Amino acid sequence: MQSKNHTFKYFILYFSIFYGLGVFLPYINVYLEKVHFFNGYQIGQINAISVLFGITFTPIFGIICDKTNRHKHILLLILSMLLLLLQFYRNATSFAIILLIAVLFELFRTSLLPISDLISSEFAEKNHVPFGTIRTFGSLGYMLGSIITGIFLESIGYDGMIFTSFSIALIIAITSLIFIPNQSKKQPAFKLNFSSIIKNKKFYVLLLYVVTTTTLIDATSSYIGNHLIITLKAESYYISLYTLFMVLPEILVLPFALRLINYFGQRKYYILSAILVFIRLFVTGITNSPVIVILMPIFHFTSLVAATVGNITFLRKTFKKEELAMVFTLFSACAGLIRAGYNMFFGMIYQQLGSNIVFLISASLVIVGLIIFYYNNIFD
Repeated sequence: MQSKNHTFKYFILYFSIFYGLGVFLPYINVYLEKVHFFNGYQIGQINAISVLFGITFTPIFGIICDKTNRHKHILLLILSMLLLLLQFYRNATSFAIILLIAVLFELFRTSLLPISDLISSEFAEKNHVPFGTIRTFGSLGYMLGSIITGIFLESIGYDGMIFTSFSIALIIAITSLIFIPNQSKKQPAFKLNFSSIIKNKKFYVLLLYVVTTTTLIDATSSYIGNHLIITLKAESYYISLYTLFMVLPEILVLPFALRLINYFGQRKYYILSAILVFIRLFVTGITNSPVIVILMPIFHFTSLVAATVGNITFLRKTFKKEELAMVFTLFSACAGLIRAGYNMFFGMIYQQLGSNIVFLISASLVIVGLIIFYYNNIFD
C-alpha cells in the first residue's frame, strides 16, 4: 500500500514537471519573437548560449549526486531555483538581461530530467513498477500544458499562460517531491572511474544515435511554433494540435514501452525509430500545409520510448550502479552540447533561409547518424 502511495506521488511529480515544460518550451521562442521582437539570430544565441552553459553544470550535479547520495535534495534545489528564476524571466525586457536569465535558467533545467529519471527509475526498479507508466504521466502533463496554453494564449496573454502556469506547476512538483522518501541509501565510499565511462564505445554510439534523432527533434521543436505561426501563417491553436498528435500516442504506448522494444529487438527498434524521425522532419520541411505538419509527430512515441525507457535500461545494464548519476548527467550534457550547436546553427538558418530549410537539414543529419549506427551494433 505504501508503495502505491509513493507511486502516485511520482505520477504527480512527473505530471507537474512536464506540464510546466509543455507550457514553456513550445512557446518561449514565439514569446521572444512576438513580445520582444527578437530576430532569428538573437533567438538562436539565447538558445545556444544558455544550453551551452547549462550542460557544463549537468555533470557537476551528477558528481554531487554520486558522492552524497542526496538525489532528492538536489532535485528540490533544481526545482526551487527554476521557480525563482522564472520570476526574473517574466520581468526582463532587454536582450542582455534575458540572455543572462536564460543562461541561469538552463544551468538548472538541463539537469532536471536526468536526475528525475534517475530517481524514478531507481524507484521503479525496486518496487517493480514499469518506468514507462511513470513517464506516461509526464507525457500527459506535457500534452495538457501545451494544449491549454495554445487555447488561451491570445486571450490571457503570454505572461499569465507561460510564466504563471509554469510557476504553479513547479510549486506542485516541489510539494510532491517533499513527500517522496529518499531512495538512495548511504553507501560505502566509491571512487568514480571516469576512464571506464569515457572509454566505453557503447556510450558514444548510443550518444551518436541520440544526437541524430532525439536531440534533433528537441532542437527543431524550438522552431515548430515559429514554423506554424510565422512561416505557415497558422493560428496559435495549431501548436496545441501539434502537441496533441505528438503526445496522445505516447500516453497509450509508454506503459508497454519495454514490451515494444523487446518485440522488435532493441537494435531493429532503434533503426525503425530513426527512419520515422527522418520521415517526420523531411515531410515537415517540404510541405506548406499546417495540417500535414501537425500530423507528422504522430509516431513521436517511437523515439521517446528509445530515448527514455530504452536508453535508461541500456545504461543501467552497461554501467555500475554507483556511476549511474554521473553517466546519466554526462550523457545528457554531451547531447546538450550538440543541441547548443544545433540551436545556434538553426537560428542562423531560420533567419537567412527560413524554417523549412531547418527541418530539411535536420532530416539529412538523421541519415548520417542512421548509417553509422547501423554498422555499430552495441546491443549484442
